[in-house]
Amino acid sequence: MLSKPDGISSLSQINACFTSNDATVSNPYDDCSNPLIATTGTIYDLNVVNATFNSAQATNMCGTGSIENDIWVKWCAPSDWPVGQRVYVHNYDLQCNSTQGLQVSVYAANTNCPFNAGSPTVDCANPNDVVNFYTDWVAAANQCYMIQIDGYAGSACYSKLIVNSIPLPCSPPSVTISGGGTYCTGSNISLGATGGGTYLWAGPSGYSSSIANPVRTNATSGMSGVYTVSVTTAGCTSTASVTVTVGNISITSSIVQPTCGLNNGAINVSPVGASYIWTGGLSGSNPTNVSPGTYTVTITQGSCSSSSSFVVSASSNTVVAGISGNLTICPGGSTNLTATGGANYTWSNGRTTAGNNITAIGTYTVTVTNAIGCKSTSSVSVAQAITTATISGSTTMCAGVGGSTTLTASGGGTYVWNSGSITAANNITAAGTYTVTVTNSGCTSTAQSTVTLTTITATISGATTMCAGVGGSTTLTASGGGTYVWSSGAVTAANNITAAGTYTVTVTNSGCTSTAQSTVTLTTITATISGATTMCAGVGGSTTLTASGGGTYVWSSGAVTAANNITAAGTYTVTVTNSGCTSTAQSTVTLTTVTAAISGATTM
Repeated sequence: MLSKPDGISSLSQINACFTSNDATVSNPYDDCSNPLIATTGTIYDLNVVNATFNSAQATNMCGTGSIENDIWVKWCAPSDWPVGQRVYVHNYDLQCNSTQGLQVSVYAANTNCPFNAGSPTVDCANPNDVVNFYTDWVAAANQCYMIQIDGYAGSACYSKLIVNSIPLPCSPPSVTISGGGTYCTGSNISLGATGGGTYLWAGPSGYSSSIANPVRTNATSGMSGVYTVSVTTAGCTSTASVTVTVGNISITSSIVQPTCGLNNGAINVSPVGASYIWTGGLSGSNPTNVSPGTYTVTITQGSCSSSSSFVVSASSNTVVAGISGNLTICPGGSTNLTATGGANYTWSNGRTTAGNNITAIGTYTVTVTNAIGCKSTSSVSVAQAITTATISGSTTMCAGVGGSTTLTASGGGTYVWNSGSITAANNITAAGTYTVTVTNSGCTSTAQSTVTLTTITATISGATTMCAGVGGSTTLTASGGGTYVWSSGAVTAANNITAAGTYTVTVTNSGCTSTAQSTVTLTTITATISGATTMCAGVGGSTTLTASGGGTYVWSSGAVTAANNITAAGTYTVTVTNSGCTSTAQSTVTLTTVTAAISGATTM
C-alpha cells in the first residue's frame, strides 16, 4: 500500500472533504478522447473490467494503442489555484478479482509521458482485498491533467476515486481590526483591517466588501451587529470580528426625590463612562444634593450625544418655618413674635411655644418640627424703634391779611398737631408755637416750632424835584426788601426819573411785600441881569451889572457874585444855579463918549 500524500495526516482528514453524492462510473470512459470530467471533491465509483496494460498507449497517451477496458479521468486546476498547491488522486475500497491490481498514471494534457514519472501501482495480495493508495503532484493554475486507471493482466477491479487538493502548510496572518463601537444614526461606519493580501468583509444585512478599509455611509440601526473580516495571505486565512452599534445614546435614569424639603435629591443616569453636561450646576453621572427643579443633561459617547430632562419635585412633607410679628420695639416696650409651619417649636431664647414675647432687641431663631420629624428654621432680627419727630418749613410769615406758612412734620406714621391738624403738613395763619406728636410702630415723639411775623416797610429816598427842560432828572432809591418793582418798569432799588409824576415801588422780602410812593415835581429858575448897559469912555468909566434868580452865579468875565463891576464895553453872560438847576442871561455894555466944544474967537 502506498503512503498518504504529504500534508495528510489521516484518512479521515481526506474523507471529511468528500461530497455525499457518489457518481457511478463504468467503461463508457475507456477512451481518452471521452474522459470523465472530474470535479474536485466528488467521489466516483469505478468499475475497471478486464483491463489490460497497453504499453503503446502508456507511451503515447491516447496514441495508436488499442482501446482498452481502462478508465480515463480529466481534471483541471481552476484559475485561482495557489502556487505550490498540490493535488492528489485517491483510490480506496479497491477490490480486484486477481492479485495484479491497478496502475494509475497521470499525464499533463497534451503530453506523451506520464506527468508523475513512476506512476503508482498496487497489487492485491489476495483477491477481494480492500486496498487504498494515493498519488499526488503540484498542479498549475488553468492546467488540465489526464488520469489513467489501468488494470493488470486483465484483472477486473472495483474502487472509489476522488481528486482533491492538499492544503498548503501555512502560517495564518496576524490580523488587526478596527472600527467597532457606537456610531450615531446618519454617520459613517469606518472599518479597517491589516495583515493580509486579500480581504473579505461580511456584516449585518448581507454586507460584504473586499477592501481593507471599507466605509458604510449614512448609518442606520440595521447596520448594527458583528462585522467579520477574512484576511488571506499565501493561501492562509485568518479572521477577526468587531461589534458595531448604531443609534443615538439611550439615556436611562433614576431619581431620588428630596425629603423634608431639603436639597438632598439625586439623579442617576447611564450610560456610564461618557461625558455629561448639566444645567443647574450639576455634574457627573450621579449628581447628589440636588434641590427641586428641572434639570437637563447632554450625554456624549464617542461621536454621539443625546439629551434628557428630569424633574426633581419638592417633598410633599415639606416644612417651612415662618415668623410673624412687629420687628421693632419702643424703648422699654415689647413685641410678640409668632412662629408657624409645624407642630413643635423651639426658640433660640428657650421658648417652646409658637408665640414668643420679645422685650430686647436681637436676632431670634425658631426651629419648627412637623409630625414626621422634618425640620425647618427661620430667623428674624428685632430692632429698636426710634421715632424722632421733626418739623420743617418757614417759621416766619408776612404780617397782614393772607399771611401764612406751612409747617411739615416727619418721622412717623401718624401726626397730631396742637392746632388740631392730623396731617404731616400744617398750614399756619397765625404767629405762635406749634407742637406735633408723631407716632410710629407704637412709639411717639414730639417736636415744636415757633412761627413769628415778618414785617417789611418800603421807603423811597431822593430828590423829589428836578430841573425843567432838557436833561433834567432825579434818582429815587427804594429800600426795605430783597426785590423791587417800580410802576415805571424799573426792577432795581435805584430808579432814574426824567419826568415829573408819582412813582410807586413794590418791595418783596421773604415772600412778604410792601409799597411806597413818591411824587417828583419840576423846578424852574430864570436868570436876569440889571444895571446900566452904558459907561463913559475914558479912564475911570464903569458900570455894575447885577444877576438874580439863583443861588450861585458864574460870569463869563470870571466873577462869581451876583454883582459884577464892568469896566470895559462888551457882552457879559451869567450862569445862575439853584437846586441843581441852571439858567443864563446876557447883557451888552457900550461906551458913551462926550466931546466938549468951545466956540468963540480964539484971539483976543
